[in-house]
Amino acid sequence: MLAQELINPLAVFIIARIGEESAGYAGMHHVEDEGYIANIAVAEKYRRGGIASAMLEWYIEYARENGLRMLTLEVRESNGPAQRLYAKYGFVREGRRVGYYTNPREDALILTLRFNTQQQKGS
Repeated sequence: MLAQELINPLAVFIIARIGEESAGYAGMHHVEDEGYIANIAVAEKYRRGGIASAMLEWYIEYARENGLRMLTLEVRESNGPAQRLYAKYGFVREGRRVGYYTNPREDALILTLRFNTQQQKGS
């Protein structure tokens, strides 16, 4: 599945590296003027070191540079640290997907960051 995504023209993948080691990765789909962040993952030994924030900031800058009007994603309802990270960057809850996750079964919260596209065009 990852191999298919890497050749998908809508996919925007980034990898965080520390030296020669991959510390994390993130995947997003850029569809028209929207960005759908599929995942942000950081290797356990590198967590809480700002890598997830750096990747999220990269996507936010990408969105601004490419005139996206929004970024959206799903997060486990129980994943408080991720929710706090997204809230720090202005993502707000816009919905819920009941039973979205399995192992364990859990709802997903839909979080979205909207951009003022008029302001972007004038910048």
